[in-house]
Amino acid sequence: MLRVAEASEAAKSAEIAVAAAETKAADAAAALEVSKLTAANASKTLEDAKTHNARLKVQSKDIQTAYITAASAEALARAGGAAAAKTANGDVEGAASDQAAAEDAATAAEAKAADLSKSADTARETATAARAAADIAGGAASVASAALVEAEANLKLAAATVEATAFSTALSGGNKVKN
Repeated sequence: MLRVAEASEAAKSAEIAVAAAETKAADAAAALEVSKLTAANASKTLEDAKTHNARLKVQSKDIQTAYITAASAEALARAGGAAAAKTANGDVEGAASDQAAAEDAATAAEAKAADLSKSADTARETATAARAAADIAGGAASVASAALVEAEANLKLAAATVEATAFSTALSGGNKVKN
C-alpha cells in the first residue's frame, strides 16, 4: 500500500512538473509571437520611412530644378532690367529656402530610417532570444513528459503488484505469503 501512495505521489509531482514546463513553453511561445509582431511593425515603419525618404529626394530634385530655373530667370532679368531682377530674386530666395527645407527633411528622414533600422535589429534579436527560450522550454517539457510516463508505468506496476498480492492471499486461503 505504501508503494501505491509513493507511486501516486510521484505521478502527481510529475504532472505538476509537466504543467510547469508546458506553462514555460507557452510563455516562451507568446514572447516569440510578441517579438515577431514587434519586428514586423519595426520593418513596416522602416519601409514607410524609406518610401518617404525617396519622395523627399524627388522633391529635392524638383526644387533644385526650380532653383536653376530661377537662377536662369535672374540672369535674364538682369539683362532685361531692374524690375525683372526683383522678381527673379524673389523666386531664387524662395527656391533656396525650399531647397534648404527639403534637405533638412531628407536628413531627418535618413536619421529616422537609421533609428528604425536599429529598432528592427533589436526586435530581430529579441525574436531570436524568444525562439531559443521556446526551444529550451520545449526540451524541459519533453523531459517532464518522460518522467510522467515513467511515473504512470510505476503506478501501474504498483497496482499490479497489489492485485497479485491480493490474488495470492486469496489463493492461499488467507495465509500471508512472504516474499
